[in-house]
Amino acid sequence: MTAEQAKILCLFFHRFADLADETLTAFVEAEENQVSNATQVYSAKQPASRLMNKAEIADHLGVSVRTVSNLIKDGLPTVPLGQRRIQFNCEEVLLWAKNREVKRSGKAKLRAVS
Repeated sequence: MTAEQAKILCLFFHRFADLADETLTAFVEAEENQVSNATQVYSAKQPASRLMNKAEIADHLGVSVRTVSNLIKDGLPTVPLGQRRIQFNCEEVLLWAKNREVKRSGKAKLRAVS
């Protein structure tokens, strides 16, 4: 092999490596965009937080429906739906219950939920 042929072959391999790197980079970016788009679509389909009725939140907290009524008087967060109907934002209720447990550490606690 002559020096000229070796030089051409070296240039060929360098260009091939550059093309392979560009192709791989483009492929990785396309995959990242697909994952990002899929995440955005999934997030858009999911509700910010699930609303529950009194029986569902009672079951979730491990207390009776009557206890939920009493907890409402103590400040349990509700979501009003009209004049007489209420629902409960599960995340807000869990946060409220967690804060309440910290304040009332010596008294009866709600069942630990996650």
